[in-house]
Amino acid sequence: FRPLKRVLERFALYYNRTRGRAGHVFKDRFHSACIRSETSFLCVVAYTDHNPIRAGLAEISTDYEFGSASSYVLDRAPAWLDRQRIARCVPDANTATGQIPEESYLRTFGKVDFDFVRELIRRRRHPEKHQDDPLDWFLSPDRARRIGWLVEQARLADGSKGARLLAKATTLREVLETHTDRRDWRRCDRTGDGIDWRSMLIGLLRLGCARSCRQISAMLQISESAVVRGTRRHVERLTTDPVYLAIAEEILVQAVRRTFAFLPPFPAVGPDGELRRPGDE
Repeated sequence: FRPLKRVLERFALYYNRTRGRAGHVFKDRFHSACIRSETSFLCVVAYTDHNPIRAGLAEISTDYEFGSASSYVLDRAPAWLDRQRIARCVPDANTATGQIPEESYLRTFGKVDFDFVRELIRRRRHPEKHQDDPLDWFLSPDRARRIGWLVEQARLADGSKGARLLAKATTLREVLETHTDRRDWRRCDRTGDGIDWRSMLIGLLRLGCARSCRQISAMLQISESAVVRGTRRHVERLTTDPVYLAIAEEILVQAVRRTFAFLPPFPAVGPDGELRRPGDE
């Protein structure tokens, strides 16, 4: 971080001196954070690509000469840029040279939901030391880890601690409504099939979408006390009912995979537990 700190300080001094002004030039201090999952890494790439578009500096990311997106589609790139890692994630890319067809690159990283990815990155800025990021587990075949994570979240009381943003709340709700053919969550309570679908929706919104009680209350048009009760029922069922646990895991997996549909197919888990993409040695 020190070289970038010096660059920003010198630029701020130059900017203020040439314009006869004083004070901060940049809104926030420079910040760096450890990326703990492959999916988060790809989201950071998409987020960075989108910044010049959002600022009105380019219409598409590959047109911005100061961004790395333009270097991925050219014949040659700076020596410091590791193009192979991104090339392995994009269809039709040349994994030997790292060059990526522009259409393929934009199809992968150009269709990102910027607001969601920005929130995802912001929430992962300050993870606990050595804390694993469960996001990759919900996009890979590693079902055992997903089940273990859900049970662990159930032990964290009402979900006020440990909640992670894994999927968009609207996408999760759409998945569960399609699965149950239910829409009126204000009136929906226990049903004849033995599954408390409203509690499952509330619990997954709390633990898998990191929504607050107030946000869920507004979304489902129910009271905040009903959200608290629903969360408690959800975490209780996760630890006592294997059928309920399996259904909750399936719903959350579908929601996560729909949320990250803009990314290429996720790798399988190798015999050594490492994530592998097609073409990896």
